[in-house]
Amino acid sequence: MFRFRLVAALAACVAVSQIAAAQDFDTPALAPVVDDRTPNYDLPMPNVKNNTARTDVPRLRSAIHAIDAELAAQDINVPATLAAAFEGLAEALTSTVPATVGDLWFNGGILSVVPEGGGRPKPEFGRVVVPGGLPQFVDLAQPPYRTLGEATPDTVAFGAGNAIVYCPNLGCIKDDADWTHMATSALIMSETRLGPVAEENTLSVSTRISTGARKVWTADTVYEVGDYFAASGDSPTYEVISCTGDCESGATAPTSEKGDPDETNGDLVVRWVNPPALSAKTSIYNDVEVIGADASGSAWANVHNMRFTGGVQKIFMVNTELDFDNQSGDCVIGTSNCIVLYITPKGDTSTAALTIQTKGNKNKIWQDSPTNSVPGKPALHWGMRFTGVADTLLADRDVLNFEVGNADNAIGFNTFNAAGTFSFDEAVIKNRATAPVIFHNLGNGTTAAFRDESASALGFYATGVKSGADARLGSSAPTGLHVLGTKGSYGIREQSTAPIGLKLDGLYSSKQVEGAGWDVSPAGALTANALTANSFLKLGGFTVATLPTCDASRRNEIRVANDLTSPTAGGSLTGSGTDRRPVFCGNSGWVSMF
Repeated sequence: MFRFRLVAALAACVAVSQIAAAQDFDTPALAPVVDDRTPNYDLPMPNVKNNTARTDVPRLRSAIHAIDAELAAQDINVPATLAAAFEGLAEALTSTVPATVGDLWFNGGILSVVPEGGGRPKPEFGRVVVPGGLPQFVDLAQPPYRTLGEATPDTVAFGAGNAIVYCPNLGCIKDDADWTHMATSALIMSETRLGPVAEENTLSVSTRISTGARKVWTADTVYEVGDYFAASGDSPTYEVISCTGDCESGATAPTSEKGDPDETNGDLVVRWVNPPALSAKTSIYNDVEVIGADASGSAWANVHNMRFTGGVQKIFMVNTELDFDNQSGDCVIGTSNCIVLYITPKGDTSTAALTIQTKGNKNKIWQDSPTNSVPGKPALHWGMRFTGVADTLLADRDVLNFEVGNADNAIGFNTFNAAGTFSFDEAVIKNRATAPVIFHNLGNGTTAAFRDESASALGFYATGVKSGADARLGSSAPTGLHVLGTKGSYGIREQSTAPIGLKLDGLYSSKQVEGAGWDVSPAGALTANALTANSFLKLGGFTVATLPTCDASRRNEIRVANDLTSPTAGGSLTGSGTDRRPVFCGNSGWVSMF
């Protein structure tokens, strides 16, 4: 009976809609009639003068009367029919007679479908289930709702109060006998149906943003009523309410805030609209609030799980993809920022803005090529990778840029684990790029431009081909290169093939090189506590005439005179000869040593 009455009510509604669709609204089908059934709703009353100019109200009233006449002719009483239908529905909801499979049930405002075998549906699950596009009952309470390898039914389910129990791939506790550890209020499940002819999505949200633009406020500029503008990207939004004269803005930007009266700005009257962030439009806005120190546990704003099973042909698998295609023109830093991923920690100190953590056994077999498996490798080739496509430039300025302050380090490795429990098999930083300068430091270091406190075989090791330099220190600092720690072989080792291994040609106010017990002056003079020559010691030659004056500043110097005439040991020097001997600066001038 209930089904008959519901069908009759639906048929009556269809008849009404068919008559309305067939009604001719170009010209009134009937003469306009005005009575208490057709209130005016503040529209002009029809009369002889305005009937031709304003015909919308008469046409609507004519259509209503035509529909009433047609229903009367078919002997259909819509209110009575609907009342009878809902009366039958009420009888069915309170009846103890088993319902028919496929009937729709309303219980407490919840829509359900009668299960196979008849009987009344379970009212504790508020859901709409549509597998295969046909309404039918799926008992979501049966554990598990889906097991690994089982075909996914096409399901859209709603269960108020997290009433739907299911088992996701990466969030399923396998030893939970009741399978009740994962519950949700809205569930969408689907299985792909097509071959590689199309992309298949479980849920797609498509948004076209065509409103919300703000103009930039400038002084003495003409605006129109209805324009929105802001003085800068982080300034409030104002709306032009009205204007006088030439509609030009004033000399200074508006300053009114929320709740203030409308503000006069030059010829304009403007009104505060909202803070700058509220003018943005979003496709999906996910908001989660975590409250109560004693009430909340672990929480995620978003969880994206993806699992590969055996035999999957893995060509291109991505957990989260962020495509950003800007075809509107260049983005300007600070004015029109276009950012692919924007992370903004706020409030009290957060642990990390971005954490990449792998899980699993390091001794698992790791595939480094389609035909080669290597044991003992981690889950990732790269922890983080920056790469361009073909010849496309990845970044115009820096691939990785730090513009931060109040931090211990710009980049830290293993600083959290002070005991040094983590190590790297090859290098902490590895570079294979070709550039004029590999490491270019332009900062102002108060202690050192480069500081090595490690215990390693080499303090600094550079190989490869550079067009500029292995290392260039252009900063202003007390120390250009400061090497500390325990080295197994060398602090600094130069082993290249070059015309000059180490070249010093700066402006030195004290010394070029200083060591323990020896130094080299800015003029190149070597001072040492001892000098050992394992092979030979070669001195440059002078003529007697070019020897410097032997005064107190040159006492004990040894040089070579290469034009001596008949020299004798301890004797004074006579030039213009051919004899070559070492000479000594003593108390009485230069003398021959033998």
